[in-house]
Amino acid sequence: MAVWAVVPVRAGGKRLPGKGLATLGGRPLFVHVVERAARAAVDRVVVATDSSEVVAACKAHGLESVMTAPAPCGTHRVWDAVQRLGGTPSVVLNVQGDQPLLDPSHLDAAVSLLERFDVGTVAAPLADPTPARRVKVVTAPNGRALYFSRAPVPYGGPYLMHIGVYAFRAPVLPACVAAPRQQLARSEDLEQLAWLEAGIAVGVQTVTSAEAPVDDKHDLERVRGALEP
Repeated sequence: MAVWAVVPVRAGGKRLPGKGLATLGGRPLFVHVVERAARAAVDRVVVATDSSEVVAACKAHGLESVMTAPAPCGTHRVWDAVQRLGGTPSVVLNVQGDQPLLDPSHLDAAVSLLERFDVGTVAAPLADPTPARRVKVVTAPNGRALYFSRAPVPYGGPYLMHIGVYAFRAPVLPACVAAPRQQLARSEDLEQLAWLEAGIAVGVQTVTSAEAPVDDKHDLERVRGALEP
């Protein structure tokens, strides 16, 4: 079974422009993500981007990259990259490029869910559910995702923070890309809600802990404190 991890990286950003190229420990933020993803049980790790700056940084650090067209979200960029790369992976991982403290075992956990679900992802306990930048997920007892939200759900907790890792069985990836964004997905600005509305089964593995991604300058300073002496 061939497993590809694709890390979508863009030079822009709404809350923190250029965060993928922000320097942490002497290297761009996304490089830390790629290096950690490569420690999981994957056969290939590729950066997908429409930025020449990101491609140049990949070359400087010996990383594989592919240029894509502009994309509305990460999964669209991942699918574009897979088509341009050719080959026939059995599983494709979308590893969001803003997680420099990513735990490689979380990728393996997401892949393991594909025995029971169309898509696998990961969540961890969240103490403070109020920041909208932290996406929460509600699951059924069997681990199937019921809803993703930027609001504090479920009412009264316990809360689970969604981790930006998705494992797709290869035939499911284009179906996720093709899923229309209805009102829920648009209002929350969460692509995975379009998948749920399309009937795609998303499984969630709950892990004991996870570091939050870098969404704003405060997150960036938090991660710098963890990575830099």
